[in-house]
Amino acid sequence: MRSRRSRAAASGSGLASPPSPPPPWRAGAAGGDARATTGPDRASVPDPHAKFAAPGGSRKTVTPLLVPLGIALMVLCLFLIPLGLPGTWAMLLVPCAGAAAGRVGWSTLAVLFALVAAAELAEWALVRRISGRYGGSPPAFWGAIAGGIVGASVGLPVPLAGPVIAGVIGTFLGAAVVTLLESRAAGTAARVGWGAVLGRAASVALKSSVGIVILVVGGAALLR
Repeated sequence: MRSRRSRAAASGSGLASPPSPPPPWRAGAAGGDARATTGPDRASVPDPHAKFAAPGGSRKTVTPLLVPLGIALMVLCLFLIPLGLPGTWAMLLVPCAGAAAGRVGWSTLAVLFALVAAAELAEWALVRRISGRYGGSPPAFWGAIAGGIVGASVGLPVPLAGPVIAGVIGTFLGAAVVTLLESRAAGTAARVGWGAVLGRAASVALKSSVGIVILVVGGAALLR
């Protein structure tokens, strides 16, 4: 009787029992929703790698000093072409580095590579054709190539133009000496040597033009 009276008194006084806690899985979900609504916006969190990416996220940031340095390197390699050295291939290294850094497109690099390869093939065909027109043989052709490389390496005591002049002289002597050993005729040797010089001049003009294209296209891609 007393327990019934106490329960009746409690109900009559208006005191309600405290609500039971929610199940654990509901409490976790509620906490997660609270964190999702009250936590920081993910879009506003700065990207720790943002300083290494260029605007747009497609190209990497390159130190501003490296761009003019690469262009200057291409200009320097352009002067290697008259010396008989592979200046166009050396120039191509700069766009390769730019493509690796994301500043030069791979399609642009492929076009430049194809242009350099075509220039190499055209050089060999042009020199052999001109040398053959003046009576040069395949050994004379290789003699002109070797003589030009040796002459450019030795050089002459003339500022800037010394290696170029020495390369031309070496080309002439290389073709002429080989032809003289073959024909024993000085006139024929001189004619073949002159043809080798003309072939070298034509090849230098061709590869220098290709080098200028690489400089313009590659430099413009780096400066974008």
